[in-house]
Amino acid sequence: EIPLRLVGSEMCIRDRDEAFVGALERLFAGPMRGLEVLVLGDRTVDPRLAGHVAALPRLRSLTLEGCRHDEAALDHLAAGPFASLTDLHVQRWAPSSIDALLESSWFGRLEALSLRGCSLDGPWVERVFDDPSVSNLRALDLGVNLLGVDALCALLTSPALVRLEHLTMDRLEQDDPSWAPLEQRVARMAALEAALERGTMFVAGVAK
Repeated sequence: EIPLRLVGSEMCIRDRDEAFVGALERLFAGPMRGLEVLVLGDRTVDPRLAGHVAALPRLRSLTLEGCRHDEAALDHLAAGPFASLTDLHVQRWAPSSIDALLESSWFGRLEALSLRGCSLDGPWVERVFDDPSVSNLRALDLGVNLLGVDALCALLTSPALVRLEHLTMDRLEQDDPSWAPLEQRVARMAALEAALERGTMFVAGVAK
């Protein structure tokens, strides 16, 4: 696999190579400052690079795929301006590392957020997505996390997610006892919609 791929204003780095970390620093500080899409995949986020990445003025989409990182790199990412960033895709990060990014000044500007395979649980999801900082999100991907129906309901009823248009969740816990009442509510809603389409609605046994 090619460790580095550059297409137009998009760069993808799939492997760590100490030999070109210095070169990347110079690119990010000069010729590559116009990058708009950056993918860092399965490699260590070098603290020296993290600061340059966070300062890229036109970067609108950042993907961190299973990246290993130290506290210094995380601090650079959280403190960086990310002036144009609207899409953040994170895979296989610990919730504690994600928490550090949530407190950044740029997080509230995100419109698309993907946190796939990050070992998220229901209480974490309910806490984070009830915060006003997520109010600009239009797309949210929480796939490959074992979340129950309570987390799903919390997302669907969150007053903070007023602009959310796309929600992706999979691997939901099928043995969650809360599924039964949820399925009953969905069935009742479907029956209600069907009745409205037929022009007939029954309230307290009286046809309207």
